[in-house]
Amino acid sequence: MKRKMWGNTPYFHGQWLKIGLFVLFFMTACAGLSGCAGNPEVKQISDNGNLLFYNGPVYVKNRQGQYVAYLDRTGGTWLHELESDRKVLVHNYDEMTRPSNGLADDHAAPAIIAMDEDDILFATAYHGSDLHLYRIRDMKVVESKTLKGSYTYPMFFKHKDVVFLFVRDYSGEKNGGDFVVFRSSDNFSKNTVVIPSKNSEVIYAAVPFIDDDGILIGYAIHRYADNSMRDFHVASFGFDFQEKWACNLTHLVEGAFYNRPTAIAKKDSKILLGTSYFDEASFLMAEKMVFSQKNRVLIVEWKTGNCESFHEVYEKEVEAPYYNTDVHINESLDFIFFGESDYFSNLNLDGCFLGVRNIYPRFVLRGFLVFARMNGDFYNIRSFDNSLYRCKSVGDGFYSR
Repeated sequence: MKRKMWGNTPYFHGQWLKIGLFVLFFMTACAGLSGCAGNPEVKQISDNGNLLFYNGPVYVKNRQGQYVAYLDRTGGTWLHELESDRKVLVHNYDEMTRPSNGLADDHAAPAIIAMDEDDILFATAYHGSDLHLYRIRDMKVVESKTLKGSYTYPMFFKHKDVVFLFVRDYSGEKNGGDFVVFRSSDNFSKNTVVIPSKNSEVIYAAVPFIDDDGILIGYAIHRYADNSMRDFHVASFGFDFQEKWACNLTHLVEGAFYNRPTAIAKKDSKILLGTSYFDEASFLMAEKMVFSQKNRVLIVEWKTGNCESFHEVYEKEVEAPYYNTDVHINESLDFIFFGESDYFSNLNLDGCFLGVRNIYPRFVLRGFLVFARMNGDFYNIRSFDNSLYRCKSVGDGFYSR
């Protein structure tokens, strides 16, 4: 008797039809997802939390947990542990906010860094005020210190066992603002001027990048004479804070009236520097209504050679939220910034962002970012209403486009 092969039966054809339909469904559904690995996980951290372009980092991880620091709209600065959802009010600026109807200045947003596996260092300054430092362990303040002066924009960077605290120091004598640094090696007891300002000028610097070769800083200079910030600079310093080299990149932002560098990073021998700039007419209108004016975002690259080797690798004109667009670049040289309703990145971050008016993106780990979002259609330096979110990839990380 001839054996009948099961593969030729109606049952066989029915099963293959079902498999084919399933595969077709999966491929169709997967087409809209990042790397076919599933939608990223998006969670709200706070419905009352804000960041700021220079102040950072905003995230740390140690053996106690994962933490984010932020400012609320009435002047509370918070440390929030993500997994347990515990949070602690570290410093409250209620005495500063009373004259302004109880609303905080957004420059008071805190910065954090892991001192070791247990302790977190937390810094905040209220837009030209004393600089407050807190050491926190298991959500409790175990040590605090106030550095008297007129400070703005605290920025941490840790290299090996030393924590560097960069900040702008306003000097009333010359009506200027120097870019200075404190170090943990002397318990933040004194500062060193890294980039000095001239009379009636203020340094605006991106969070520096530090590796074994030294310290990289991208910056511009605000001039009180016409309230402009037209130029664009990058400089390298040794660990003695003596300048090793410097480049004037102002020719790359031709036509800028207000240029604000916000990011610099290095991987191997490649440097990426991110900035955004307004022309004069757009700058004068930008703070009157959110996302009403466009600014130009520029990402500049350097590999080898002299200052002329810095060149544009990415350029985009987008709606600015209020201040200049905040460009963020991580240690892998991935970048991200927002328009009013879109994000722009070399990575596929689809599914991370909710609606419109997202601001202040921060890559904090591979496959993990934090960002703020306006709850309404209004933002002001002393009247903001934002929520804070995190987005985590499914799998090993976000994929390149």
